[in-house]
Amino acid sequence: MIKIIGYARVSTTKQDLSRQKLKIKEFCENNNYELIEIIEDFGISGVVADRKGYIELQSKTYKDADMIVISELSRLSRQEDVTETVYNIQQIINKGLSVILLDSPSKIYEANKLLDITEILILTIKAWAAAQERLDIKKKNQDGKQALFQAYPYAVVDQKIPYGYKAVPNPNGKRPKYILEEVPEEVENIKRLFALVNSGKTLGAVARYFNERNITFRGYYSTVAILSNYIHSDIYRGIRRRTQRLGREEPYTIEVRIKPIISEEDFMKAQELIKNNYKNTPTGKVNHNPLKGIIRCRCGRAMTVKDKKPAAGISKLTYRCSCVDRKSHPDFCKYNIDEVSYDLTNEILYSLFKSMHTAEYINFFRNQTDNRVTELQEEIAGIEKRLSALYLDKENLSNESQDNANKFLLTTNPTLLNIIQEKQNQLDEKIKSIDKEIIRYKKSQSKKMADIERIKDNNGKEKLQNLSIEEQGELYHKYLERVNYIPVTTMQGYYIVQFLNGIKFYIAITKVRSIAMASLLLDNWTIDEKGIITANYDTLKSSDMKNFSIEMIRKTKTMTLQEYLKSDLAKERALHLDLSYRERYLEELHKAGLDGRLRPLKKE
Repeated sequence: MIKIIGYARVSTTKQDLSRQKLKIKEFCENNNYELIEIIEDFGISGVVADRKGYIELQSKTYKDADMIVISELSRLSRQEDVTETVYNIQQIINKGLSVILLDSPSKIYEANKLLDITEILILTIKAWAAAQERLDIKKKNQDGKQALFQAYPYAVVDQKIPYGYKAVPNPNGKRPKYILEEVPEEVENIKRLFALVNSGKTLGAVARYFNERNITFRGYYSTVAILSNYIHSDIYRGIRRRTQRLGREEPYTIEVRIKPIISEEDFMKAQELIKNNYKNTPTGKVNHNPLKGIIRCRCGRAMTVKDKKPAAGISKLTYRCSCVDRKSHPDFCKYNIDEVSYDLTNEILYSLFKSMHTAEYINFFRNQTDNRVTELQEEIAGIEKRLSALYLDKENLSNESQDNANKFLLTTNPTLLNIIQEKQNQLDEKIKSIDKEIIRYKKSQSKKMADIERIKDNNGKEKLQNLSIEEQGELYHKYLERVNYIPVTTMQGYYIVQFLNGIKFYIAITKVRSIAMASLLLDNWTIDEKGIITANYDTLKSSDMKNFSIEMIRKTKTMTLQEYLKSDLAKERALHLDLSYRERYLEELHKAGLDGRLRPLKKE
């Protein structure tokens, strides 16, 4: 008598296996077969490959039975990779077992025979139909959730619960089973987030605010990415959306209204502030612009960082108008020649700040180190989590690749060999892609760890003396409103530095190498584009010592920029500049066989 092993599966615990088991038993009785056992998978989707019963079924050989009987192919698998299903049937056949699918009981896939091309096509079509049926069921389920979501705005229809809410049983009935309810502590954090952003803080500053106070978001410390998701989430202004994409050419989105946590006015204000902060946050990875959005051309456009590249392998950065119009265009910048040295500009502004010693600035510098170390440690922790996930993905893909390679060795069917080889190529590409990501994250992690060491090394020094160009940029964006450079001659000009608090500085400069200097004009002194300085000063008009009265008079005189730069006053008010970058540049030119004017050096 022919010995039979049956296989039955249902996807959920609400379904019953009895119908499938009865169908297998009746088939065996009608054909006078001996049913040894029925292997079961209860409450497990056909998409899951490592089902306990399915694995047991694949371990059976001709020593255990003569034939495997399955109620229908969809019970065996609903995987979208239909070649996997066909491959597993071939492997069962190779182990000396015939296979019958009761949705076509007259067809027997005989033991120890290769599936022919017709059989492979039929099984592939059936497996594809089973996968499609699963997608159809899932689509109907998703459509039902969309309808429930539209009818009940607070309904919980997906597993992910937005921050600020929790899922609670619906007190008004069984449909929906769960509804959203606010979590007071989380709602308070959201309100504080919006309040801080609307007070002018960047997301980076807000992240430090929460982290310094050990305020976490469901166990996670704040990052710019986390806070950005919250600040842009419409649910906090009372709008919930759900999009259904499955089985649709165009996504279908439903929008419902709930009680807002943040007013519409405060929500939109936060979006605008974040947008402006993003515009003024440098994004260049090579030519970092610490004055992005601050330094302006006389035409009103922002100035960007450009590399003049005077010779191969040598860099010379400048600030230049961002105008990209052609000269014939009516909006072409007529001041496009107003470029100025990147290094000189940064050094002058940094020196200006170092010459100021208000309590407000000192506190800023004092907090800079601790804040930055915390931020870097948080970023490193985030990278470690990403690396862990990538390593896990790589391990899974490597295991899958090994399994696929073993199948290739065991398979003798030419058609299946081609399919398996194609899958192997795809797996190899995925593993290569993950390896590249791992390398990129490791480099980023190493740099951030080095930055922490650098910052800690400077911890005992004067903070103001050790700010990186990125940290200087943060300082400028905190206090400066606008910076303009106005050239008067090729080697002379001046900066106008406007602070957010209204203070304005005029800084006269000469770029002549031997006498390079940047000098602060006195208060109430101004300078025009022609280089004429208007000097206002008070002088004694008369005095009455008997009545202790003094009368002053305001006088004005003018001088040229060149006259001022030659004066003793200019030298007295000169900023202390570190011009070592010039020597480094000249040394690079010398190594390249060039002099300061980019001419070949004369041979001795």
